[in-house]
Amino acid sequence: MMQKIQMQEIQIEGQKEFTSKYTIDRKLHDSLANHLLPNEWTDFCNNIDYVLLKCKPSLLKKRFTYIMMGLYFLVFVVGLTYLNASHLSKLAMVLVVIMFIMCWIMVFLFQRSIRKVVQEDLQKMCIEESKRFKSLSFRVRKRYSRSETLNITQKEASPSSSNRGSSFDLVRLSLTDRFRRSSSNERDQEQLPRGKGFYYIECRIKASDEESISIDGTPPVIATASILPPSKARTDRGLAWAPQFSLDSSPVQRLSDLERAKSFLTAKEFEQKREEIISQL
Repeated sequence: MMQKIQMQEIQIEGQKEFTSKYTIDRKLHDSLANHLLPNEWTDFCNNIDYVLLKCKPSLLKKRFTYIMMGLYFLVFVVGLTYLNASHLSKLAMVLVVIMFIMCWIMVFLFQRSIRKVVQEDLQKMCIEESKRFKSLSFRVRKRYSRSETLNITQKEASPSSSNRGSSFDLVRLSLTDRFRRSSSNERDQEQLPRGKGFYYIECRIKASDEESISIDGTPPVIATASILPPSKARTDRGLAWAPQFSLDSSPVQRLSDLERAKSFLTAKEFEQKREEIISQL
C-alpha cells in the first residue's frame, strides 16, 4: 500500500512590542487535532508561553541600555560644548566609543545566555510532552539556512527506517529567535528573520494505521496577532512535492528515500538509519 508523507510547517511567532507578552496563537492545528485534546493543547501552549516569557527581560534590558547610552552621550556632548573643553574632546570620544562597545558586548552576552536557557527549557518541555503522548515526539531544532527552511513544505521525507511498516507526519512549530512582528503581506510572511539561527519545535506524528496520509496543501501560518492565509503559489504546489513510499520497498529503495530526506535529519540520525538499512542488504 502506498503512502504519501509531506512536510508541514507551522510558525509560532512572538511580538516585539514593548508592552506585549510573548505568546502563541491557541488554535489547534488540524494535524494535531486527532492526537491532542483541547485542554491538552492549551496546557502545551501555556508551557511554551511560560518559557518564551523569559525572553522579555532580554529585550527590556537591551532597550534600557540603549536609552541610557543615548542619554549619557547627549549629556556628555552638551557638557563639552558649554565648557568649551576642546582639549579633552579626543580623549572623551575615545572613552565614549569604548563605553559603547562594552555595553554592546554586555547586552550581546546577556541575550545569548537567555536564548540558551530558553532552548534548554524548551528541550526539557519537549521530552516531558513526548512521554505524555506516545504517538507524538517533540524535539527542539535549529536551522541556519533561510532557503532550506522556506522549502520545507516542498521537499519529501521517508518513513522511519527504524520502525518499518509505519509512517509519520512531520509538523514543525517554528520559534524565531528575533520574535519578529507579524505581517499580513504575503511576501513578508515567507521571509525568515535575518538572525544567525532559527529555532523551531519538530513534532513527529506516528500514523495509527496503514491508510494513505495526504495533507491538502500547505497549512496557514499561525501568528500572534492574526492567522495569515498561505501563499497561493505554495498551496498549489503543496501536493506536487509529496512523494509516494511503498511499505514493502527494497533496502536500495529505502536508501534512496533516505538520501532525499537527508536535509531533515541530523548527521547522527542519518548515519544510524543508513547503517540499519545497509545491514539488511
